[in-house]
Amino acid sequence: MTDLFIAVSDRLKSEVPALKWIDADDGELENFESRPALAFPCALIDIQLPNCEDYNTVHQLCHALIRVRVAFDTTGERTSAQTPAAARQRSLEKYAVVDGVYKALQGFCADAFTELSRKTSASALVRGYKVYDITFETTFEDETAL
Repeated sequence: MTDLFIAVSDRLKSEVPALKWIDADDGELENFESRPALAFPCALIDIQLPNCEDYNTVHQLCHALIRVRVAFDTTGERTSAQTPAAARQRSLEKYAVVDGVYKALQGFCADAFTELSRKTSASALVRGYKVYDITFETTFEDETAL
């Protein structure tokens, strides 16, 4: 999982320069007193293994879900049709960042894992921050137990 995390975070760093913070998702958006210790926009990455199949006792094929939460501090932003064009355009730039994350990761692969494929995408407000939750799927062979 380490190789997968590093590959995804490095890919986002090189392909989506608008992201100011890329890290593991340790609940920073949910667990804070005043403001999370993040720079926005940020990408928080979590990897889950919902299904692993044994080849033998020490070798598995793992189906992985990579959850990338792209968060924005949208305080004061407006996208209304009545908003002046320049201000509205700045407010809509978050969509270009989300599209950039998708473009960077869809089909991305490395020696350690198969091509990433987006499976879900949704958005929500989390404690006042706009968060786009994008889940990608891949497979990899885990020989860690050797």
